[in-house]
Amino acid sequence: MAVGDVELKDNRFATLRCVVCRDLKSRLVPSDDEHPPTSVDCSVCKHTFWSQTKVLEIMPPDAIHAGWSQDVYDNDWMADIYEKWTRSIGTFLLAGLRYKDEYDYLRQHLHAAYDAPILDLCCATGPHSRVLAQEYGAGRVMGLDLSPNMLQKGARLAEEQQLDDILWIRGNALKLPFGNETLGAINCFGAVHLFPDPAAGLRESGRVLIPGGTYTAFVAVEHSNFVMRRLQLLGSPLFGVKTFNRKTLEGWLKDAGMKLSDYSVFGPAAMFTAIRLAQ
Repeated sequence: MAVGDVELKDNRFATLRCVVCRDLKSRLVPSDDEHPPTSVDCSVCKHTFWSQTKVLEIMPPDAIHAGWSQDVYDNDWMADIYEKWTRSIGTFLLAGLRYKDEYDYLRQHLHAAYDAPILDLCCATGPHSRVLAQEYGAGRVMGLDLSPNMLQKGARLAEEQQLDDILWIRGNALKLPFGNETLGAINCFGAVHLFPDPAAGLRESGRVLIPGGTYTAFVAVEHSNFVMRRLQLLGSPLFGVKTFNRKTLEGWLKDAGMKLSDYSVFGPAAMFTAIRLAQ
């Protein structure tokens, strides 16, 4: 696939757009054939985005800080314990789910349109990225997160499983570095409820999804029990978790050009699938 006068060996780079000039006609051209490339250069504003420790940095200059949760997760020690302890134990205590339940859900519900690239959004150390790579091929998968430490740990774990063709990108979920309707599917497990603006995050994902592609997610939702719901409201400012109900979610998805196709509740959490509709 060609970008301008450059022939690309990896069609994932054809999906990338500049987050500095925000020109949707822009292309990010790799400087070499390394994985990831040493840098990518915007074809319009000529801004250069560099790779550091196997992670391609495409952060917008005006990115909004996600709060204390971003600070906590962007630590070496958290990256080391995230998969084995923090994420796995937290999800089990919260919703009674294990990684296997999440992986099974992905295999059943995620469907990528037109063999296009797949994004694991807010991927952390990439447990779901690796499952997607095993299912669809590592050369088709991208993992994007705010934390460079999480991404670097993810790259090392993927290499251990010989899945080193996954493309790791440091970016922002509210200003994704992708063109309109360029991605075949997006997975976002455990992050939408932490977005500064969940509705805006879903609209941005809807923008980059190809019609027919799926958006799968694991989210915190309003508990059906009144007392538990009050506790959620009290804890929301402290933990930065924004809970919502199905009706609210369906409204956000509609505004994002998506329609809910599955909604499976597990106490104060849910896994859902939405399909990007044709305009």
